[in-house]
Amino acid sequence: MDRRTFLASSLAAVLPVPSGLKKLVAAYSDRLSQAQDNALVWRDGTRMAWSDGRAKSFDEKLAHPDLSDQLSIAYAPGPIAAAPSVNQDPGRIRYQPFFEKMYGASEAQVRANLVPVRWAPAAKDFLVTRVNGIDRLLAEIGKEIANMPDSVARFARAPAGSFNYRDVAGTRAKSGHAFGIAFDIDSRLSRYWRWDRPMRWRGEVPYALVEAFERRKFIWGGKWYHYDTMHFEYRPELF
Repeated sequence: MDRRTFLASSLAAVLPVPSGLKKLVAAYSDRLSQAQDNALVWRDGTRMAWSDGRAKSFDEKLAHPDLSDQLSIAYAPGPIAAAPSVNQDPGRIRYQPFFEKMYGASEAQVRANLVPVRWAPAAKDFLVTRVNGIDRLLAEIGKEIANMPDSVARFARAPAGSFNYRDVAGTRAKSGHAFGIAFDIDSRLSRYWRWDRPMRWRGEVPYALVEAFERRKFIWGGKWYHYDTMHFEYRPELF
């Protein structure tokens, strides 16, 4: 071992493992092995760097993220009474190689893991991934919401959709829908920042519905400054 390699390994041994790496390993323990030398190690031995070492603006994080950027904004479960602060968008930043490794790097690979799930409030099937048991979780959520009062359940009876292999509007980054991990409730009863001019956040979706998703580690786009109140996405690493 040369001096440079020795110093690098010694430094890695004393540096604390970033809390975000620990959250990733804990959230996806069936797929991830450990955090080592400031890298994420998958169970098949694949390594992903935690950080590219670059300081970035919010827009740069969206366009060119690394794993550390993905976890740089905390998600807070629980009721919300006011609009999030500027660029407070937990979960909108996605390191695409991570999701491609987890769910599929092409439409064909993603589709190989999709299964139909009966969404009870609509009595209709929607395609979602079976990876990480997301299909089972979504079915549970639908059954729970179907038994809620009409004032809540009506938001879920005409969902806008689930799997759709597409980019996020206005970007070249894949949407959570492209991986089969996202679900949209009724768009007619929701708010989306690109539709509103000027932007005007409104907390109209009942929290009982949101809580059914959050309890199963789905984030809600209504907690984003760039709000998307129909959108729910499985992101356990953010809880």
